[in-house]
Amino acid sequence: MIPTYPDPGPAGPAGLAAVTAGLAAVAWLGASALGASAATLDPGQAARARCRLSDAAEFTEAFGAPLSSSTRRDGDLELLDLFYDNGQAVFRRPADKTQRPFLLAGMRIADEEMDIGCGGKLALARLSDLERIERFAGLSGVSLKALDLSTQKDLLRSLPFDTETQWPDRVPAGFDPDRILETGKDPGMGVRSLHREGIDGRGTSIAIIDQPLLLGHVEYRDRIVFYDATATPGVEPQMHGSPVASIAVGKTLGVAPSARLYYFAVPSWKQDNRYYAQGLEDVLRLNASLPKEDRIRVVSISFGGFKNIPNYPLWEKALRKATRQGLYVSTCSREPLSYLNLALDFQKDPDQPSSWTPTDWASKAPPNPDRLYVPGGNRTVASHRGPEVYQSDRDAGLSWSAPYLAGLAALAFQACPGITPEKIALLLKETATPMPFGRVVAPRALIERCRAPLR
Repeated sequence: MIPTYPDPGPAGPAGLAAVTAGLAAVAWLGASALGASAATLDPGQAARARCRLSDAAEFTEAFGAPLSSSTRRDGDLELLDLFYDNGQAVFRRPADKTQRPFLLAGMRIADEEMDIGCGGKLALARLSDLERIERFAGLSGVSLKALDLSTQKDLLRSLPFDTETQWPDRVPAGFDPDRILETGKDPGMGVRSLHREGIDGRGTSIAIIDQPLLLGHVEYRDRIVFYDATATPGVEPQMHGSPVASIAVGKTLGVAPSARLYYFAVPSWKQDNRYYAQGLEDVLRLNASLPKEDRIRVVSISFGGFKNIPNYPLWEKALRKATRQGLYVSTCSREPLSYLNLALDFQKDPDQPSSWTPTDWASKAPPNPDRLYVPGGNRTVASHRGPEVYQSDRDAGLSWSAPYLAGLAALAFQACPGITPEKIALLLKETATPMPFGRVVAPRALIERCRAPLR
C-alpha cells in the first residue's frame, strides 16, 4: 500500500486478493483450541450461515453464543474465531478497515467444513446486504437479481462491478453498466488519437514488476513476451497484475497497446524492498542479453512505500543503476515524479481534461497548482477473475496511474528514441494542462515537445 494516501495497493494470497477472488481456504485453528461446553453448532442450521454476508452478531443470534472467541492476523486480513464445543466459525475483514464488521468466511463442525456458499457466486437477498459488501471488489461477480436497485444511484456510483455482475431489472434511470464498461476503456486525454497516428508503443518494451499475473487474459496476452514467476512459486494469479498490465499495454484500454510486455511476478504482500530491487536487477540482466531494439526502456511498479519497508538501500541502489542505464521507472512514490490521480465523469468526453476530477482521496491532498494528475479512477481494467472478465473500478489509488505513466513513457521513447528518462519526467510536468486543482497530463503535447528539437 501507499502510506501517504489511501490506495488499494497490493494484496497477497492471504490478503485482499483472497477476498476479491472468492474465499481461499480458511486458516483453521487446531482442535486444542476448543473445549467442552453447551455451546454447540447445529449442522441442520448451516443454511442460515451466509458466507461473506453474516456478521458475528447475526451468526450468534442464529447459533447461540460461543464458548470463546479470539482475533488474529492473516496477511492483510484480521480474523475473528468463534469457538463452539463441536466446531468453529471464522470471520474476517481487511486489517486496515477496523470500522467494518467481521464477515463470515468459513464454518466447521466436527472437523467437517460446512458448505455455506463461500466457493460460489455471492447472491444478495436484501438491500441491507449491500452494506456488507467489501468495498474493494464491490459488486464484482455478485448476483443482484433479487434486489430493487432503482433508488441506489449514489451507491452504484461508488462500487466497482464487472462483466460477471448479474443485474436486476430494476436499476436507477440512466444507469447503463455496459456503457460504463465501454466508456471506461478509453485511456482519455487524446491517447487514442495518437494510436491512430501510429504512436502506440510499437517497437518499445515495458517491464512490470507486480503480483502473479493471469497470463491468458484476452486484453494483453498477445503482448507478453516474457514472464518470470520464480519469486512466487505456486502462487495463483492475484488481483493486482491484470489491471496494471491492461492499463499499460491492453489492446482496447492500454496507453501503449503495441508495446512488448516483460513481466516479473513478486510477492508484494511480503512488504520487502529486496523483491523490487531484485526485479530491477533481473530486468537489467535480461536487457544485457537482448538485441538493442528489443531492450526494455520502461519499468512499471505499482507500489510507493519503499522507504517504509525493509531493505530500502537495496531499492535505492537498484533504482539508481536502472536510471543510469536509461530506464524510465514509474512507481507510486513521490520520487522522481510526484503525482495524484483523477477519476472520469462517465457522462463526459474522456479526451477533455475537464471531464476528469481528483479522486475522493486525492482531493484531500493539500492544494498544489504544480502537482501532476494522471487518470486512474472510473477506468475499466482487465480482471484476474477470468480471461474475458473486465472490471469497472471506481476511486482507484495510484496503482492504476503508475502503468498509465509507463505507457506514456513508452510512447515518448517510440516517438523520440534518444530521449532520456529525466527528460520524459520533465516534459510530463512542463506539457501538462493547467487546471484549478493542478496540472493534468497531456499526451499529445508530450509527444510534440519531445519531437520539437528533431524538426
